[in-house]
Amino acid sequence: MLKEFINYVKHEEKDAHRILLICKSKLIPLYTRAGFIFKCKSNVVHGKETWYELEVQLKSRENCEELTYNGY
Repeated sequence: MLKEFINYVKHEEKDAHRILLICKSKLIPLYTRAGFIFKCKSNVVHGKETWYELEVQLKSRENCEELTYNGY
């Protein structure tokens, strides 16, 4: 189901450049098998367990416009 979701976003959401998520350590293998890449430990604090960031690149970075938010 995750791979289908990634495929849907890649082909139907033309402005999407990547999919980001956070998860707990026990779910990292599930998401990496679906194509997500481990990025880092997240700064999110919710409960006692650590959260981790994962992502899927949908477009190569050279094909992406540099996006800014409020001049940053």
